[in-house]
Amino acid sequence: MINLFPTLWSLVKTWKNNNNTALIYSENDPEDPAEKLSYGELFEMVVEKAKSLEKESLPIEFTFAKTPECISSLFANLLIGNDLLLLEDEGPENKSLPAGFEKKEVPASDPPLPDELFAAGVFEGRALFFTSGTTFASKAVILTTRSLLRACYNGQSLSPCGEKDVLLSLLPLSHVFGFICALLWGLCYGAAVALSRGARNFFNDFSFFKPTIVSVVPAMAEVLVKAGSLNHDLRLMIIGAAAAREEVLEKLAQMGIEVHLGYGLTETASGIALHHDDKDPLALTPCPDCEFSITEDGEILVRTESMMDGYLNGDTESVLKDGCLHTGDLGFIDERGCIHVTGRKKDVLVLSSGTKVFLPEYEKALREALSVEDLAAVQSGRGKIVLFIGHPLPGGLSKDMLKKRVEEFNQTLQRDRQVSDIVFKPEPLPKTKTGKVMRYLLIAK
Repeated sequence: MINLFPTLWSLVKTWKNNNNTALIYSENDPEDPAEKLSYGELFEMVVEKAKSLEKESLPIEFTFAKTPECISSLFANLLIGNDLLLLEDEGPENKSLPAGFEKKEVPASDPPLPDELFAAGVFEGRALFFTSGTTFASKAVILTTRSLLRACYNGQSLSPCGEKDVLLSLLPLSHVFGFICALLWGLCYGAAVALSRGARNFFNDFSFFKPTIVSVVPAMAEVLVKAGSLNHDLRLMIIGAAAAREEVLEKLAQMGIEVHLGYGLTETASGIALHHDDKDPLALTPCPDCEFSITEDGEILVRTESMMDGYLNGDTESVLKDGCLHTGDLGFIDERGCIHVTGRKKDVLVLSSGTKVFLPEYEKALREALSVEDLAAVQSGRGKIVLFIGHPLPGGLSKDMLKKRVEEFNQTLQRDRQVSDIVFKPEPLPKTKTGKVMRYLLIAK
């Protein structure tokens, strides 16, 4: 029977007398052997840290580094009731603590129970994750520890890990996919979590840590397969955030690695459906506590116990109605009850890195930067952004001038949002009678 932990403290307590390895890491010379921290030692670190902390009235910016000290500090802060806005190790651009979010009221607590460290009745803190960005201004999603633990239970129900597994933590832990599938899931169910040593060791972390499980986005999977970096012990790869290329899936299968494609959102604390024991990799089995339905226009709706509390100072009511999340994704439910995701309801590109690009804003910025109106951004088969520009070009502009302006535009964006190629059409871009570009007629290889 799979444990379903109702609170973070109910999980952390189970670590106390557990001598199995919880974390594997290397903070010194890359040539040195990996260090190990047991679950019991991690418990002691969390408890000691919690005793030294004060409960804050407002959320705390929490910069995530992959170290035992940082991980124990995160758990300690959540246990004493602090809300944490999770940021990347080097700090993401244009993302800081939004103003105006008042801490929830914490009721007066009972005296601590004899065998408990934390008082009964005290709310645990919440984790705030930025969405991957359907617009340039990402929203901060508020998730309770209960939602996060529910997400781990969902994953364990369909794709279990255990004490014999080593889970390589490659993904950034400030994103909910990484936090769940590259950290908390493993610590919930007894795996050893190997903390990756950064971009410089991306390829040799597999031979160093010898993982049995890894979670990645499609772009990572493709690079790792091409480089031949995956170790022989690897038995399972979880791929989420976007669709993976068929050639990559075939190569992984030839290597004997089981691949599970996941579907989830920051708003649902990551995965809500997973490819599970089906010949069709795009047929996703709903997680145990997730109920799906499809609207008349094909939008996927979901109810789940791992649902967010809402957006931080955002328009939650527009997507979360009566406990039902309007995902903005299009799809259908087949006769077996599997979910198939076919696209986005709105004009959003989901890149191979998992990043989402909101096309109206993106193309508006391009028109301003290039001084060109007849253009459209399209996703290539490799998950990159390709820019189509119609003919004729505005007076005084040449192809070389536009290429230079695109290069300057790219310098203002993170790499996965940049234009990878430009296609100059010999005629105006195809449009509807209302003037909207018929994007589906623009094919980018």
